[in-house]
Amino acid sequence: MEESEGRASERLQILEEQQRRTDIEHLKMLSIAHLVVGILTALVSCVFILHIVMGVVMLTNPSALSSKNEPAPPAFMGAMFVIMGSLVVLGGWSMGALSILASRHLKNRTGKKLIQVASGLMCINMPLGTILGVFTFIVLERPYVRRLFDQGV
Repeated sequence: MEESEGRASERLQILEEQQRRTDIEHLKMLSIAHLVVGILTALVSCVFILHIVMGVVMLTNPSALSSKNEPAPPAFMGAMFVIMGSLVVLGGWSMGALSILASRHLKNRTGKKLIQVASGLMCINMPLGTILGVFTFIVLERPYVRRLFDQGV
C-alpha cells in the first residue's frame, strides 16, 4: 500500500515538473509573440504616414492633386487626412510599444497588471492580437505562473 502511494507521489511530482517546464516554455513563447506582434503593429501603422503627407499636400498646395479641369479638394479634406492619419499612427505606435513592453515584462516575470492590460488591448487587433491576448490570459492564470509573478523571478 505504501509503495503504491509512493509511486503515485512520484508520478505526481513528475507531472508537476512537466507542467512547470511547459509553463516556462509558454511564457517564453508569449514573450516572443508579444515582441513580434508589437513590432508588426508599429510597422503597419507607419503606412498611414502617407495619409499625413497627402493631407499636408492638400493643405499647402491643393492644386497639386487636381487636374486642370477639376477643382482642388476642399481644405477640410486635407485636415481630415492629417488628423486621422496622425491618430492611426500614434495609436499603432502606442499599441506596438505597449506590446513590446509586455514582452519585456513576460520575460522578466514582472508587471502582471501591465501584461493583462496590454493583452486586453491587443484583442482589438484581429485575429493575431485576439489570439495572443486570450492565450496570454490563459497562461497567466495558471497556478505556477501566478507564483512566478508573485516571486518576481
